[in-house]
Amino acid sequence: MDCEGCEYSLYADTVANNPLFFATVDQFALEVHLSLKWAPDNATFLGYGRLLALLRRSGHQLYDASADWCSGGEQMGLLPLVRGSGYFRRRRGHCENLLFARGRRGREA
Repeated sequence: MDCEGCEYSLYADTVANNPLFFATVDQFALEVHLSLKWAPDNATFLGYGRLLALLRRSGHQLYDASADWCSGGEQMGLLPLVRGSGYFRRRRGHCENLLFARGRRGREA
């Protein structure tokens, strides 16, 4: 899912409209945009953390991950929370491409 920022509201939308949605999905691919353009504050970024927790509760594990640079317009900085966490590494870029899968051995999310 490359939804240009909706990854931050996906948790709330899923819980409000179909809380068991991820129980019916075996694999879920997601591009996460880490820049301030899409995650301008900690409250918004928290939605992404909640999405990760929902995926884990649904039995998904991180199966594969890669990172790259987003389009040039996105290089507008990062939240101090993201920069200070070590999650972002300058050489990897602002966009994370993640594949979650149920019932498969993957990476620890």
